[in-house]
Amino acid sequence: MINLKHLLVAIILLGLCTGCSKPASVEQAEKTAPVGSSAFRLYVTNELSGDMTVIDSATYNVIATVPLGKRPRGIHASPDRKTIYVALSGSPIAGPDVDESTLPPPDKSADGIGVFDVNQNKLVRIIKGGSDPENFDISPDGKQLYISNEDVAEVSVLDVASGAVIKSAKVGGEPEGVEVTPDGKQVLFLRATAESPELRLHEYDVATGKTRELLAPAVEALHAQIEHRLRLLAGLRGGAPGQRHRAEGDEQQRRARAEDAANRPRLQTRAHNAGHRTGRCS
Repeated sequence: MINLKHLLVAIILLGLCTGCSKPASVEQAEKTAPVGSSAFRLYVTNELSGDMTVIDSATYNVIATVPLGKRPRGIHASPDRKTIYVALSGSPIAGPDVDESTLPPPDKSADGIGVFDVNQNKLVRIIKGGSDPENFDISPDGKQLYISNEDVAEVSVLDVASGAVIKSAKVGGEPEGVEVTPDGKQVLFLRATAESPELRLHEYDVATGKTRELLAPAVEALHAQIEHRLRLLAGLRGGAPGQRHRAEGDEQQRRARAEDAANRPRLQTRAHNAGHRTGRCS
């Protein structure tokens, strides 16, 4: 026989739960709207759609999609992780074999560096960063941005506080990748030209404002290191025995090629996807 006391308690609890239940519309909204966790977030620029996707790294849910402007590409967070900077460009998208004379004129009013406030989760302003900003890096103290201006073959130095370009220098070709050395004294620019597929590495001296192309041994050493790591990676991923053998056998050759640049500053590089760039903030 069912205990009447226990049955009465069960009926009361059921009534309380029913009375406190949320409307169906609220429950549905909570299911469809991603909830952010305490994990760091991923910020991905979308060049074609002109916006940025915010992703929760723990759940991989899309938290938000924020409009930025035309062709958002390079992206970096400030040292304090409170601000995200994004390179924006009004130049039309064109592949390597496209006749640029057939393209629409560039919208120079759209060129700039977007300033995204992490706490507000929105774009708060756009500051000028020279013509056609492709990519950039930030000084260790967060006070300056070093920007590659692809269409005019220049590099620009942007003062964050004033929002003004305070210096510029020619590097030739089409500067794209940018990397500030850990001590903040040099900035490395990777460039290519339409006439030559070879990558060129330029160094910008922060103190003097001068640029120079790094000598061939330093570039060859960098290429050798990248090639060696790629071959080792192929071996670790279960590549063919011949691939693993070549990766191991190239060790001595790699060291020999790198000796020419032993006294030069250590070079660093980052890989960037042409269509999407990513950053992260805690």
